[in-house]
Amino acid sequence: MTPSDTDSAVNAHAEQLISNWLDATRRAKSQDFVELHNFNELSDGVRVQQNSEYWSARFFSQMANPYDQRLNAQRSVHHATPETFDVLRHAYDAVGKHLVVEETVNLVLITVDEPLIDFPSKDERQKQEAINTLAGLLLKMTGTMVAPNLQDAPYHWEFRFPSALHEGVRFSTDPTADPVRMWSWASRLDGGIYDNRLYFLCFKQRESTSGKLMSANGQHWFDGKCWDAFRR
Repeated sequence: MTPSDTDSAVNAHAEQLISNWLDATRRAKSQDFVELHNFNELSDGVRVQQNSEYWSARFFSQMANPYDQRLNAQRSVHHATPETFDVLRHAYDAVGKHLVVEETVNLVLITVDEPLIDFPSKDERQKQEAINTLAGLLLKMTGTMVAPNLQDAPYHWEFRFPSALHEGVRFSTDPTADPVRMWSWASRLDGGIYDNRLYFLCFKQRESTSGKLMSANGQHWFDGKCWDAFRR
């Protein structure tokens, strides 16, 4: 997986961190997930559900929110191993696409689960337009965030695309932003192509009003221990 190859201001540390997070998330294979009937089945299920619903409302358009009951999302969970995270999966159809959303305590990975069959026949501008159109249907590409002065401020996500969109490429709205140290979740949105499928990657970074810049332990979301460091 590589970031945009045309952006000289890429944050190499951030790109490596994101690649590591993606790799760990994707190591959780479909056969390792167990159907989730009720969040109370998890040790810290109430907070897991609250956290997931909060970020879904932040990131997704109304038409694509996995908690919209009309979409009838099927949920399952993967419990962390030494090489993987706790992962909550939502599988459902929205805006004419089958979506698989894999969520950890730190990120939301949205995969459009259908091959990019016609992508090779498109020129680069057409590919960019197709991605932007779909992102606009699935995600809140514009909205309001809390600014460093603690006042509401508008944000607008616009991808910086590489010169060529191909398998393994990753692009971002701001490749200089560190997903752990950036001010807000609105500071950066990523996307890419993996396994011939388009994906988008959102970062669960709350506005850093406390001054604590850290990521939660992705292996302890379901038992609630991921929050211990924030209480110290």
